[in-house]
Amino acid sequence: MLTVSIQQIPMASFALAANNVAIIRSITVKNNTANNYEDLKVKITFNPEFADTVIEHIVTLPAHDSWKNPDIQPSINTSYLCNLAEKIKATTTVQVLSNQVEVLAEAKQDLEVLD
Repeated sequence: MLTVSIQQIPMASFALAANNVAIIRSITVKNNTANNYEDLKVKITFNPEFADTVIEHIVTLPAHDSWKNPDIQPSINTSYLCNLAEKIKATTTVQVLSNQVEVLAEAKQDLEVLD
């Protein structure tokens, strides 16, 4: 079984976006099986869509190994943030997909979005 974890800050805001503060600190995918995986896709989405979807590729993930990316910078929609009248709850979703687009692992984490 594959597992995925998200390390992110607890909130997003216009000020943080303007200062290039990364919302996502890292994504880690662990292969807890005896099988090797190849050609995986890591899809990061936000609901509501205050930031663009990010797609990362894992060429190979050996058995009992992990992949970590500490350098994920989704593009923030600053117009969306400027138009907020109050803080909202958002969700970051990370899916690990096979090359046949089967979801192999998924993690969700909430954060607050401020103007």
